[in-house]
Amino acid sequence: MLTKYCHDNHLAIVDYYIDDGFSGLSYERPSFMRMMEDIEGGLIDLVITKDLSRLGRDYIMTGYLIDIYFKKMGVRYIAINDDIDTQRDSNDIAPFKNIMNDMYAKDISRKIKTAKRQRAYKGKYIAAQTPYGYQVDPEHHDRLIVDHAVADHVRLIFNKALEGKTLSAIADELAEAKVISPSVYKAQRGEKRFSSSLGKEGDNRFCWNSCTLAKILHDPVYLGHMVNHKYEVISYKTKEMRRVPKEEQIIVENMHEPIISQEVFERVQQILGSRAHVHRHNFDNWLQDKVFCADCKHPMTLQIKMLKSGPKPLFRCIRSSQYPNECNGYRGYDYHKLLEVVWNKILEEIPNPEEYPAPNKSLVKQHVDQILIGKRNADSSQDVIISLNDLKRKRKKGDFPWLKYF
Repeated sequence: MLTKYCHDNHLAIVDYYIDDGFSGLSYERPSFMRMMEDIEGGLIDLVITKDLSRLGRDYIMTGYLIDIYFKKMGVRYIAINDDIDTQRDSNDIAPFKNIMNDMYAKDISRKIKTAKRQRAYKGKYIAAQTPYGYQVDPEHHDRLIVDHAVADHVRLIFNKALEGKTLSAIADELAEAKVISPSVYKAQRGEKRFSSSLGKEGDNRFCWNSCTLAKILHDPVYLGHMVNHKYEVISYKTKEMRRVPKEEQIIVENMHEPIISQEVFERVQQILGSRAHVHRHNFDNWLQDKVFCADCKHPMTLQIKMLKSGPKPLFRCIRSSQYPNECNGYRGYDYHKLLEVVWNKILEEIPNPEEYPAPNKSLVKQHVDQILIGKRNADSSQDVIISLNDLKRKRKKGDFPWLKYF
């Protein structure tokens, strides 16, 4: 249709931008982004789509593109089926059609969510990945069956917990016994989301994480219960997820073969619950989720060390303590020293540093992408690698270059 329209109206075709399989609510569609780059580069001055929904289904963003962005960039826009042409002054119906497209996407999202919720209440398997120890029934894709290749490893983990072993001790025993970690095992089975684990070699294939063990030991799926609705999408316009509180999750009992007995599971919960827990600190960490070990690339943990002079916040790589032969990262890096280094880096990038006589929390959290901490015994800021956003344009992380016109 589009090609015929161009030929009939003697319009030159520069390129085709096809985003089949991507939601119109997303503006991170590969071909859409390529088209916007070509507009920025002055390569095209006309955009044609079958209808308005092909440009996008978010009525706010689509309206901005048509009414503001395209006009400022000198780009003509045509939606054939909706009879929209920005070269004419008769497009008053466009905003209403954009709203209808947005409402259609919202309605579809609501129906899909309702259908999934109903399947969850019936105890059907609807999760994105199977729990370690289970696999999808090849004859009934909404059911789980025991994966006998690793089910004994799950039983071993519970038995070790019954013996009073700590999570780190269990991880060490699994590594010593050469038990492949869940991520590597799933990658070997062809699960694409774990494909990065295929690159692990040697003893790295047997490194178990304490968090993984804790999830296994607390998961009622091993009792034969189906647990769904652990996460939910915050809005139909975004893919961001939030974890659903346990009391709101959907649990349907006795839906598949159990690996662990009720007695063993309850006893393990008692043992885990009786252990002393480290209290979380309420320190205002401006660099939360941004600091990583340069050696093993794992996130570093902020811990509060109590000294005679008072509490001292330190970033530590836990893996350097648990696996000293595999990680040569920092055992402790002063938080305040790191923040000073980061702030000095920001001052070098922002256009008017004199406007900020003191460190600014909002600026730090908004524009620091990633911080890598280097060698264990070094005591120099040279071992800190800081990745920042483009502060000169003052863009937020995830924004698109073409939004500078908004």
